[in-house]
Amino acid sequence: MEEVEDRWILGLQGTAVTAVALDAERPGVAVTLADGTEITVDGTWLLTQGAAAAPGASPLPAQALEGAIGSAVASAVAFKTGGLRVVFRTGLHLTVRPRDTSGTEASVRKPGAFDWTSRDGDCVMRLTDLDAR
Repeated sequence: MEEVEDRWILGLQGTAVTAVALDAERPGVAVTLADGTEITVDGTWLLTQGAAAAPGASPLPAQALEGAIGSAVASAVAFKTGGLRVVFRTGLHLTVRPRDTSGTEASVRKPGAFDWTSRDGDCVMRLTDLDAR
């Protein structure tokens, strides 16, 4: 994990996706990676093929995220504004936008390394192993 001015680069590149669990009752998702990292969102999130900010980008159904199983993370960034962007090698982008986070809780927990949580756009990064930086 690397901290820069406005974000944390989570260092998950190349880590395989082993499971995706969708919440049937409300918007929510949990993504489990091969190294034990868990990415969860309880509330509003966006799934797109390609960058969410790209012209013509349109939301995909949540079930499309299951297509990332067996693939790997290409990039994972947690923003100090409370946003989250996880890009998978399939081209899928899971995005939590800070302006859309009312009532949303997102977290990325990498055992023995860090715990990042965001609720309503307020976020906290807690290192669980100082050697993981």
